[in-house]
Amino acid sequence: MRKIENITRKAVTAAVVVLGSVGLALGAPMAAQAQTGYRVCAAYNSNNGSGLGTGILMKVKKGDESACGSASAVMHNYYNQAYKGSFDTVETGQLTCEDFASGIGDKNDPCYQLTPGKFYKYTSLHDKLYPSAPSYTPWQPVIQK
Repeated sequence: MRKIENITRKAVTAAVVVLGSVGLALGAPMAAQAQTGYRVCAAYNSNNGSGLGTGILMKVKKGDESACGSASAVMHNYYNQAYKGSFDTVETGQLTCEDFASGIGDKNDPCYQLTPGKFYKYTSLHDKLYPSAPSYTPWQPVIQK
């Protein structure tokens, strides 16, 4: 009986390996490859109870808290320019690109398409009032002096 169990176990293991290889060859989805060395700082108004709502973001170097702090101040002060009649209620601090993507329902790492130090308006599947597919649009506030 033990010999049959070992043969069965080996057959099942071999089948799993073969099926896994076939899945990879057929282009089965794999985890997104993260862009190292960067984070996202974001501000948004509201979410649907989970994730992050639609808002504004900036890609910054990992650990550059002053850049994130400065970006957060601009996002807070000029949020109404990006989203008329609205204001930010949540500022995220530095998030990994993967955590940010997951928070808005994006299956891909957005950092590959974002330029460091630039602002972007983004949309989220988890926005409270206007949930929509994740997208990123360059945005520049008109800073009043």
